[in-house]
Amino acid sequence: MVPSARGNQYVADWVGIGGYTGGDSTLVQDGIQAVIHTRGHHSTVTYDAWTEHLPRDEKPLALTVSAGDTVTAIVQETATDTWLMEVVDDTTNLNAATTVHYVASGLSAEAIMERPCVRAPCRTQDLAHLAQTSNETFGPGSYSTEVLPAGQTPTEEPLLALVADQTLADIVMTQQQ
Repeated sequence: MVPSARGNQYVADWVGIGGYTGGDSTLVQDGIQAVIHTRGHHSTVTYDAWTEHLPRDEKPLALTVSAGDTVTAIVQETATDTWLMEVVDDTTNLNAATTVHYVASGLSAEAIMERPCVRAPCRTQDLAHLAQTSNETFGPGSYSTEVLPAGQTPTEEPLLALVADQTLADIVMTQQQ
């Protein structure tokens, strides 16, 4: 769900492959972000869909998302070192995608709600104020490590585990300040 927020706040929700384990500097990811800027008593809220693969900066996708929309973020290796990154606005049934050639470790898969940095290099004082959100959920999601010929459907595994009829994520908070 795309957040609705007020004040000088930021939030980025994304999925990605790689980058989690120590020493892994590869990451291919996409998602959405909300940026709220306030001047005087007037706030401007922008919502963007984007992609990124390290070490390059994120790039916007040509997709309009709005507060309250539900989106699906897809990062898929469609051929060796070829990645499809797609964001689908399930509310409007519109999507935007890009394909990149990139060597990723594939050692981890993440679904993240992030308090992004507003300056680089990122230090504690450079972390944004996290936007207040409501009804923020990540669906169970899925992943597959199978490499199959084109046209065959892989066997997918849930990214998040279901426990007692509730969606449970492996929640890891790092460098919370």
